[in-house]
Amino acid sequence: MELTTTGALYAWIAGHDKWSVLFTLSSLWVIGIAWSAIYNVYFHPLRKYPGPKLSAAFSFPFLYSRLVCHDLHHVRRLHLEYGDVVRIGPDALSFVKPSAWKDIYDKTVGKAAIIRHRRMYNGWNIEPNMANANGPAHAKQRKVFAAAFSGLAVKEYEPMLQKHTQRLILKLADVAEEENIEAEMCQLYTRTTAHIMAELTGSRPTRKNTRRESIAEGVYHTMIISRRYLIFGWLYTYLVALPLLLLTYEMSNFSAEQVKNRREGGTDANIWRFAQKDAEGNIAMSQHEMNMNVELLLFAGAETTATLLSAVTFFLLQNKEAMRKLVKELDAAFANDGDLTLNSLVRVRYLTACLKESLRLHPPAPSNMLRMLPAGGAIICGEALPGGTEVSVAPYTAYRLPKYWTDPESFVPERWLGDPKYDSDAREICQPFSVGAQNCLGMVLAWHEARLILASVLLKFDFVLGEDSQEWATGQRASIVWDKKPFMATVKMRSAEIN
Repeated sequence: MELTTTGALYAWIAGHDKWSVLFTLSSLWVIGIAWSAIYNVYFHPLRKYPGPKLSAAFSFPFLYSRLVCHDLHHVRRLHLEYGDVVRIGPDALSFVKPSAWKDIYDKTVGKAAIIRHRRMYNGWNIEPNMANANGPAHAKQRKVFAAAFSGLAVKEYEPMLQKHTQRLILKLADVAEEENIEAEMCQLYTRTTAHIMAELTGSRPTRKNTRRESIAEGVYHTMIISRRYLIFGWLYTYLVALPLLLLTYEMSNFSAEQVKNRREGGTDANIWRFAQKDAEGNIAMSQHEMNMNVELLLFAGAETTATLLSAVTFFLLQNKEAMRKLVKELDAAFANDGDLTLNSLVRVRYLTACLKESLRLHPPAPSNMLRMLPAGGAIICGEALPGGTEVSVAPYTAYRLPKYWTDPESFVPERWLGDPKYDSDAREICQPFSVGAQNCLGMVLAWHEARLILASVLLKFDFVLGEDSQEWATGQRASIVWDKKPFMATVKMRSAEIN
């Protein structure tokens, strides 16, 4: 039958001129698209959910916004217009309800797995790591590294964290001595956090650091570019993925070399010292899996913490009263540098509040983290959704939505310290480290690292926001993480205590 049908098609094509064939095929293609759009808008299982008709009919509005790295701003506009649940594509819903975090990202016993969507996570690296693996593969890899990012392990890392923080202080001191020179704070913070993650994951401080930084920067751009162009499906594979995989391969080889060196030499405190071992004392994963996760940790561990530090510094420079309160509290708590420890910094409540407020206004991972519902569907925010639906929370939107926050666009650390004015804030909707079994493994490290670096910097220096950086946090593009603009600031040694 198939041969007969194919033969009939060839016979029909042969019996007509090429323009008639082209017109007929084009007409059928247009009719197919039109029918698909009509079905999506009027008959699709998600038809009742609000959103633009164009987004309900076609995927391209959201995909185009992702291509130009404006998807979080696109989704924000839709939520402000249509409400807490918005249909952002034919098969996709975006949520800004507090309960959506648990329903989408926190797998509980008896609930089918809601998996990470390949369109979001598999673009930059087709090999499994903790960021793109699902089910048992993810659980296995996370279990290996869990102890390495525990509070006990982070305490062992404190001397190393202090060392790199002091190196940042020395760099800022050099800038402070120069006249008419501004520091690029994003760059300084990123280099500091990158060196911390490099030492934690096994990269020795050698002459190869330049190569490592160059490759790591390339992997950052790989992730940004690949997520943008993954929307083109098979075309992505040939035009974008192959060149990017060459860079990823180079990074993998470099990671393998460095990991091998660190594991075979010394007993320094690093993730391999705490990683889960098998009965023979070997790391309980393959060398290849180790390499893939080192790439992930080098990027995610450095980039997100650097973004947090850049953002909180910016907001404090814009809000002089908050800066005054924080520096006053730091001055009162720490009479000398020796008192500045990870444990003592936890007790500085206003410091933590400033970091929380920065995470709300400028989350390091601001875009919708897509999940795919299993074949049987799932209940999300009380709604029964069909299998195959793409679901996600829009964090950047949820953290600034007027219905959930008082003064949503303002930097107000007091909202995290029990100020009665902000009692109605839906603080549970702010989950910058996500929730559930796939939340950020490095959360404890990130908190300690950010507290230590920010407190150390503010105890030593005064800053003035650069003229060209007054609107640094406004209108930034993002794709998984922020494509940060330069953040310029004048640096001076602290002249006196702030009263």
